[in-house]
Amino acid sequence: MSKLEFLNLIHQWGVDRNIIGTGGTVQGQLYKLFEEFGELSKALAKKDKAGIVDGIGDVAVVAVMIAGLLGTEVQKLVDDSHYWERLEHTHSEMSSSLAWISRAALEGNPEIIRYFENLFEELSQLANQEGLTFEACLEAAWNEIKDRKGIMFNGVFVKESDERYPEIMAELGRS
Repeated sequence: MSKLEFLNLIHQWGVDRNIIGTGGTVQGQLYKLFEEFGELSKALAKKDKAGIVDGIGDVAVVAVMIAGLLGTEVQKLVDDSHYWERLEHTHSEMSSSLAWISRAALEGNPEIIRYFENLFEELSQLANQEGLTFEACLEAAWNEIKDRKGIMFNGVFVKESDERYPEIMAELGRS
């Protein structure tokens, strides 16, 4: 499958689980984005190839959730026409893109599309530097999440496998 096809599947998954909709919040997803970036950073530091695949895919998944919450079409996330520079992207540049996405999301800045484009290009470059493809990372992420079930809580999706899930269900009055 193509990058766009995987991103569309991931977007629909977010809609089906109400992450993209009334259940998710931009703030909650931004927290999740930085959590996933931390896990990717850890995998890079340890040269953990499986963790890198997982991390790239997970950062992309959460970025799709944020974009969806902001009403951004998936096609625009990968539309390279606005990305005017071809640089060797590094981990620090990706960190900068995440900071710009966070700020733009909270401020309602329409330039956020460009920052998403940058992030997806940087994820793709990182995958290539690690001898991977972005599509393979997206496929791994999709295979991990496609059957996942859970509930929205405080703007974040909590998996059924989360140790706090029973406690959260009780708090919501759903035993």
